[in-house]
Amino acid sequence: MYPFFRKIATALFSGCLALSQAAYAQTTYPDKPIKIVVPYTAGASTDTLARIIGESVSKQLKQPVIIENKPGAAGIIASNYVKQQKPDGYTLMLTTDGIASVNPSLYKSVSYDPVQDFTSLTMAVSVSNALVVRNDSEFKTVGDVVDYAKKNPEKLSYGSAGVGSSLHIAGELLNDTEGIHILHVPYKGGAAEMNALLGGEVSMIYVPMVSALNFQSAGKARILGIGSKQRNPAVPEVPTFKEQGVDYDSDTWYGFAAPAGVDSAVVQVLHQAIKTALVDNKSRLEAMGFTVTASSPEEMDDTISAGLERWKPLLQKIDLYQKM
Repeated sequence: MYPFFRKIATALFSGCLALSQAAYAQTTYPDKPIKIVVPYTAGASTDTLARIIGESVSKQLKQPVIIENKPGAAGIIASNYVKQQKPDGYTLMLTTDGIASVNPSLYKSVSYDPVQDFTSLTMAVSVSNALVVRNDSEFKTVGDVVDYAKKNPEKLSYGSAGVGSSLHIAGELLNDTEGIHILHVPYKGGAAEMNALLGGEVSMIYVPMVSALNFQSAGKARILGIGSKQRNPAVPEVPTFKEQGVDYDSDTWYGFAAPAGVDSAVVQVLHQAIKTALVDNKSRLEAMGFTVTASSPEEMDDTISAGLERWKPLLQKIDLYQKM
Protein backbone atom coordinates (compact mmCIF):
# COMPACT_ATOMS: atom_id res chain seq x y z
CA MET A 1 0.00 0.00 0.00
CA TYR A 2 2.79 2.42 0.80
CA PRO A 3 4.08 2.70 -2.80
CA PHE A 4 0.49 3.30 -3.92
CA PHE A 5 0.00 6.15 -1.44
CA ARG A 6 3.43 7.52 -2.31
CA LYS A 7 2.37 7.78 -5.97
CA ILE A 8 -0.85 9.56 -5.00
CA ALA A 9 1.04 12.02 -2.82
CA THR A 10 3.56 12.70 -5.58
CA ALA A 11 0.79 13.29 -8.12
CA LEU A 12 -1.06 15.64 -5.75
CA PHE A 13 2.13 17.56 -5.01
CA SER A 14 2.92 17.93 -8.73
CA GLY A 15 -0.60 19.15 -9.44
CA CYS A 16 -0.49 21.68 -6.63
CA LEU A 17 2.93 22.88 -7.75
CA ALA A 18 1.69 23.39 -11.31
CA LEU A 19 -1.32 25.31 -10.05
CA SER A 20 0.80 27.47 -7.79
CA GLN A 21 3.23 28.23 -10.64
CA ALA A 22 0.35 29.20 -12.91
CA ALA A 23 -1.16 31.43 -10.25
CA TYR A 24 2.25 32.99 -9.63
CA ALA A 25 2.72 33.72 -13.33
CA GLN A 26 -0.72 35.27 -13.59
CA THR A 27 -0.20 37.53 -10.59
CA THR A 28 3.36 38.68 -11.38
CA TYR A 29 3.43 38.75 -15.19
CA PRO A 30 4.22 41.16 -16.68
CA ASP A 31 6.42 43.26 -14.43
CA LYS A 32 8.52 44.95 -17.14
CA PRO A 33 8.12 46.15 -20.77
CA ILE A 34 7.12 43.71 -23.51
CA LYS A 35 8.74 43.83 -26.94
CA ILE A 36 7.00 42.92 -30.20
CA VAL A 37 9.42 42.23 -33.03
CA VAL A 38 8.04 43.08 -36.48
CA PRO A 39 9.90 41.44 -39.39
CA TYR A 40 9.09 44.26 -41.81
CA THR A 41 9.71 47.99 -42.10
CA ALA A 42 7.85 50.69 -40.20
CA GLY A 43 4.70 51.67 -42.03
CA ALA A 44 4.02 48.22 -43.47
CA SER A 45 0.60 46.69 -42.79
CA THR A 46 2.23 44.25 -40.32
CA ASP A 47 3.79 47.18 -38.47
CA THR A 48 0.46 49.01 -38.36
CA LEU A 49 -1.27 45.98 -36.85
CA ALA A 50 1.48 45.46 -34.27
CA ARG A 51 1.26 49.08 -33.12
CA ILE A 52 -2.52 49.02 -32.79
CA ILE A 53 -2.47 45.79 -30.80
CA GLY A 54 0.60 46.82 -28.80
CA GLU A 55 -1.07 50.02 -27.62
CA SER A 56 -4.12 48.13 -26.39
CA VAL A 57 -2.11 45.35 -24.74
CA SER A 58 -0.02 47.98 -22.96
CA LYS A 59 -3.14 49.54 -21.44
CA GLN A 60 -4.51 46.17 -20.38
CA LEU A 61 -1.33 44.81 -18.81
CA LYS A 62 -0.13 48.18 -17.54
CA GLN A 63 3.33 47.82 -19.03
CA PRO A 64 4.96 49.53 -22.02
CA VAL A 65 4.87 47.55 -25.27
CA ILE A 66 7.80 48.37 -27.54
CA ILE A 67 7.67 47.74 -31.28
CA GLU A 68 11.05 46.76 -32.76
CA ASN A 69 11.36 46.47 -36.55
CA LYS A 70 13.83 43.84 -37.78
CA PRO A 71 13.24 43.64 -41.54
CA GLY A 72 15.18 41.56 -44.01
CA ALA A 73 15.48 38.12 -45.62
CA ALA A 74 11.70 37.59 -45.83
CA GLY A 75 11.36 37.52 -42.05
CA ILE A 76 14.18 35.04 -41.44
CA ILE A 77 16.31 37.57 -39.56
CA ALA A 78 13.52 38.42 -37.12
CA SER A 79 12.49 34.77 -36.70
CA ASN A 80 16.02 33.64 -35.85
CA TYR A 81 16.33 36.49 -33.37
CA VAL A 82 13.06 35.76 -31.59
CA LYS A 83 13.59 32.01 -31.32
CA GLN A 84 16.85 32.65 -29.43
CA GLN A 85 15.24 34.88 -26.79
CA LYS A 86 14.22 33.75 -23.31
CA PRO A 87 10.76 32.14 -23.28
CA ASP A 88 9.57 34.47 -20.54
CA GLY A 89 6.80 36.28 -22.40
CA TYR A 90 8.70 39.53 -22.81
CA THR A 91 9.72 39.05 -26.44
CA LEU A 92 6.94 38.44 -28.95
CA MET A 93 6.85 38.42 -32.72
CA LEU A 94 4.35 39.40 -35.33
CA THR A 95 4.55 36.51 -37.76
CA THR A 96 2.84 35.73 -41.05
CA ASP A 97 1.71 32.88 -43.26
CA GLY A 98 4.73 33.55 -45.46
CA ILE A 99 7.21 33.33 -42.60
CA ALA A 100 5.64 30.27 -40.99
CA SER A 101 4.32 28.28 -43.96
CA VAL A 102 6.14 29.42 -47.12
CA ASN A 103 9.71 30.17 -46.06
CA PRO A 104 10.60 26.60 -44.99
CA SER A 105 9.74 25.39 -48.51
CA LEU A 106 11.35 28.33 -50.28
CA TYR A 107 14.65 28.96 -48.52
CA LYS A 108 17.45 26.49 -47.93
CA SER A 109 18.82 28.76 -45.23
CA VAL A 110 15.77 28.66 -42.94
CA SER A 111 17.15 27.57 -39.59
CA TYR A 112 13.94 27.75 -37.61
CA ASP A 113 11.09 25.29 -37.30
CA PRO A 114 7.81 27.24 -37.41
CA VAL A 115 6.13 24.76 -35.07
CA GLN A 116 8.89 23.56 -32.73
CA ASP A 117 10.77 26.85 -32.22
CA PHE A 118 7.82 29.09 -31.38
CA THR A 119 4.84 29.31 -29.05
CA SER A 120 1.71 30.29 -30.94
CA LEU A 121 -0.44 32.97 -29.31
CA THR A 122 -3.09 33.77 -31.89
CA MET A 123 -3.68 34.00 -35.62
CA ALA A 124 -4.85 37.58 -35.33
CA VAL A 125 -6.19 38.58 -38.74
CA SER A 126 -6.63 37.20 -42.22
CA VAL A 127 -5.49 39.44 -45.04
CA SER A 128 -6.92 39.44 -48.55
CA ASN A 129 -4.53 39.83 -51.43
CA ALA A 130 -5.89 42.07 -54.18
CA LEU A 131 -5.10 42.29 -57.88
CA VAL A 132 -4.66 45.96 -58.81
CA VAL A 133 -4.29 47.74 -62.17
CA ARG A 134 -3.88 51.35 -63.31
CA ASN A 135 -7.04 53.40 -63.70
CA ASP A 136 -6.53 53.48 -67.48
CA SER A 137 -5.97 49.72 -67.81
CA GLU A 138 -7.96 47.89 -70.47
CA PHE A 139 -8.69 45.15 -67.94
CA LYS A 140 -11.98 45.50 -66.08
CA THR A 141 -12.19 42.04 -64.50
CA VAL A 142 -9.94 39.17 -63.47
CA GLY A 143 -11.50 37.23 -66.33
CA ASP A 144 -10.21 39.85 -68.77
CA VAL A 145 -6.68 39.28 -67.48
CA VAL A 146 -6.93 35.50 -67.74
CA ASP A 147 -8.41 35.62 -71.25
CA TYR A 148 -5.71 37.99 -72.50
CA ALA A 149 -2.94 35.93 -70.88
CA LYS A 150 -4.19 32.75 -72.57
CA LYS A 151 -4.26 34.42 -75.99
CA ASN A 152 -1.00 36.32 -75.50
CA PRO A 153 1.44 34.13 -73.54
CA GLU A 154 4.18 35.97 -71.63
CA LYS A 155 2.96 39.41 -72.71
CA LEU A 156 1.74 40.43 -69.25
CA SER A 157 3.68 40.99 -66.04
CA TYR A 158 2.80 41.41 -62.38
CA GLY A 159 4.69 43.06 -59.56
CA SER A 160 5.04 41.80 -55.99
CA ALA A 161 6.82 42.86 -52.82
CA GLY A 162 9.61 40.35 -53.39
CA VAL A 163 10.46 36.78 -54.31
CA GLY A 164 8.73 34.36 -51.96
CA SER A 165 6.35 36.96 -50.55
CA SER A 166 2.68 36.07 -50.18
CA LEU A 167 2.07 38.41 -53.12
CA HIS A 168 4.50 36.48 -55.31
CA ILE A 169 2.81 33.24 -54.31
CA ALA A 170 -0.59 34.81 -55.09
CA GLY A 171 0.54 35.55 -58.62
CA GLU A 172 1.97 32.09 -59.18
CA LEU A 173 -1.20 30.54 -57.76
CA LEU A 174 -3.24 32.29 -60.47
CA ASN A 175 -0.76 31.14 -63.14
CA ASP A 176 -1.01 27.57 -61.88
CA THR A 177 -4.79 27.58 -61.46
CA GLU A 178 -5.50 28.97 -64.92
CA GLY A 179 -2.60 27.46 -66.86
CA ILE A 180 -1.22 30.85 -67.88
CA HIS A 181 2.13 32.60 -67.61
CA ILE A 182 2.20 36.15 -66.35
CA LEU A 183 5.80 37.19 -65.72
CA HIS A 184 6.76 37.95 -62.11
CA VAL A 185 8.72 41.15 -61.39
CA PRO A 186 9.78 41.51 -57.72
CA TYR A 187 10.14 44.89 -55.99
CA LYS A 188 11.27 46.03 -52.56
CA GLY A 189 7.95 46.75 -50.93
CA GLY A 190 4.47 48.01 -51.76
CA ALA A 191 5.46 51.59 -52.54
CA ALA A 192 7.99 50.43 -55.13
CA GLU A 193 5.35 48.13 -56.62
CA MET A 194 2.87 50.97 -57.01
CA ASN A 195 5.47 53.27 -58.57
CA ALA A 196 6.30 50.52 -61.07
CA LEU A 197 2.62 50.07 -61.93
CA LEU A 198 2.02 53.79 -62.40
CA GLY A 199 5.18 54.04 -64.47
CA GLY A 200 4.08 51.28 -66.79
CA GLU A 201 6.81 48.81 -65.81
CA VAL A 202 4.26 46.08 -65.05
CA SER A 203 0.71 45.31 -66.15
CA MET A 204 -0.66 44.73 -62.67
CA ILE A 205 0.41 44.20 -59.06
CA TYR A 206 -0.65 42.08 -56.11
CA VAL A 207 -0.90 43.94 -52.81
CA PRO A 208 -2.51 43.30 -49.41
CA MET A 209 -6.03 44.69 -49.17
CA VAL A 210 -4.81 47.29 -46.68
CA SER A 211 -2.55 48.80 -49.34
CA ALA A 212 -5.06 48.29 -52.16
CA LEU A 213 -7.63 50.37 -50.30
CA ASN A 214 -5.14 53.19 -49.84
CA PHE A 215 -4.19 53.16 -53.53
CA GLN A 216 -7.79 53.06 -54.72
CA SER A 217 -9.03 55.76 -52.34
CA ALA A 218 -6.18 58.00 -53.48
CA GLY A 219 -7.33 57.54 -57.07
CA LYS A 220 -4.10 55.86 -58.11
CA ALA A 221 -5.43 52.47 -59.16
CA ARG A 222 -8.37 50.06 -59.40
CA ILE A 223 -8.94 46.78 -57.58
CA LEU A 224 -9.93 44.06 -60.06
CA GLY A 225 -10.58 41.30 -57.59
CA ILE A 226 -10.03 39.96 -54.10
CA GLY A 227 -8.30 36.64 -53.57
CA SER A 228 -10.57 35.52 -50.73
CA LYS A 229 -13.56 33.22 -50.40
CA GLN A 230 -15.76 36.18 -49.45
CA ARG A 231 -15.95 39.86 -50.36
CA ASN A 232 -14.21 42.34 -48.10
CA PRO A 233 -16.56 44.55 -46.04
CA ALA A 234 -14.33 47.56 -46.68
CA VAL A 235 -15.04 47.34 -50.45
CA PRO A 236 -18.24 45.30 -50.79
CA GLU A 237 -18.57 46.30 -54.44
CA VAL A 238 -15.38 44.47 -55.45
CA PRO A 239 -16.01 40.79 -56.34
CA THR A 240 -13.80 37.87 -55.39
CA PHE A 241 -11.81 35.96 -58.00
CA LYS A 242 -14.22 33.03 -57.61
CA GLU A 243 -17.22 35.23 -58.38
CA GLN A 244 -15.43 36.09 -61.61
CA GLY A 245 -15.02 32.48 -62.64
CA VAL A 246 -11.58 31.76 -61.17
CA ASP A 247 -11.39 29.09 -58.44
CA TYR A 248 -8.78 30.80 -56.32
CA ASP A 249 -8.00 31.64 -52.68
CA SER A 250 -4.78 33.45 -51.82
CA ASP A 251 -5.71 34.69 -48.34
CA THR A 252 -2.82 35.10 -45.97
CA TRP A 253 -2.72 35.85 -42.26
CA TYR A 254 -0.80 37.75 -39.58
CA GLY A 255 -0.42 36.40 -36.06
CA PHE A 256 1.54 36.66 -32.84
CA ALA A 257 4.02 34.16 -31.43
CA ALA A 258 6.76 33.88 -28.81
CA PRO A 259 9.84 31.69 -28.38
CA ALA A 260 9.15 28.02 -27.66
CA GLY A 261 8.67 27.06 -24.03
CA VAL A 262 6.64 29.97 -22.66
CA ASP A 263 4.74 29.04 -19.51
CA SER A 264 1.12 28.14 -20.28
CA ALA A 265 -0.20 30.68 -17.78
CA VAL A 266 1.76 33.46 -19.50
CA VAL A 267 0.50 32.23 -22.88
CA GLN A 268 -3.04 32.56 -21.58
CA VAL A 269 -2.43 36.11 -20.33
CA LEU A 270 -0.96 37.16 -23.67
CA HIS A 271 -3.57 35.39 -25.75
CA GLN A 272 -6.42 37.00 -23.84
CA ALA A 273 -4.84 40.47 -23.99
CA ILE A 274 -4.24 40.26 -27.75
CA LYS A 275 -7.70 38.82 -28.35
CA THR A 276 -9.28 41.67 -26.36
CA ALA A 277 -7.23 44.17 -28.35
CA LEU A 278 -8.44 42.64 -31.62
CA VAL A 279 -12.08 42.66 -30.55
CA ASP A 280 -11.88 46.23 -29.22
CA ASN A 281 -10.30 47.43 -32.48
CA LYS A 282 -12.34 45.24 -34.84
CA SER A 283 -14.17 48.08 -36.61
CA ARG A 284 -10.95 50.04 -37.08
CA LEU A 285 -9.04 47.02 -38.39
CA GLU A 286 -11.78 45.90 -40.77
CA ALA A 287 -12.09 49.41 -42.17
CA MET A 288 -8.40 49.04 -43.04
CA GLY A 289 -9.03 45.78 -44.90
CA PHE A 290 -8.14 43.23 -42.20
CA THR A 291 -10.53 40.46 -41.16
CA VAL A 292 -10.25 39.76 -37.43
CA THR A 293 -9.94 36.06 -36.58
CA ALA A 294 -8.40 36.00 -33.06
CA SER A 295 -7.84 32.24 -33.12
CA SER A 296 -6.74 30.05 -30.25
CA PRO A 297 -3.05 29.05 -30.04
CA GLU A 298 -4.03 25.51 -31.05
CA GLU A 299 -5.89 26.74 -34.13
CA MET A 300 -2.83 28.77 -35.12
CA ASP A 301 -0.65 25.65 -34.85
CA ASP A 302 -3.07 23.73 -37.06
CA THR A 303 -3.14 26.54 -39.63
CA ILE A 304 0.67 26.62 -39.84
CA SER A 305 0.83 22.86 -40.34
CA ALA A 306 -1.85 23.01 -43.05
CA GLY A 307 0.00 25.86 -44.76
CA LEU A 308 3.23 23.89 -44.86
CA GLU A 309 1.38 21.11 -46.67
CA ARG A 310 -0.43 23.52 -48.99
CA TRP A 311 2.45 25.60 -50.35
CA LYS A 312 5.19 22.97 -50.72
CA PRO A 313 3.62 21.27 -53.81
CA LEU A 314 3.08 24.62 -55.57
CA LEU A 315 6.66 25.74 -54.96
CA GLN A 316 7.91 22.40 -56.23
CA LYS A 317 5.76 22.71 -59.34
CA ILE A 318 7.04 26.19 -60.22
CA ASP A 319 10.62 25.13 -59.44
CA LEU A 320 11.06 27.38 -56.42
CA TYR A 321 11.28 24.70 -53.74
CA GLN A 322 14.26 25.59 -51.55
CA LYS A 323 15.83 27.51 -54.43
CA MET A 324 16.51 30.66 -52.43
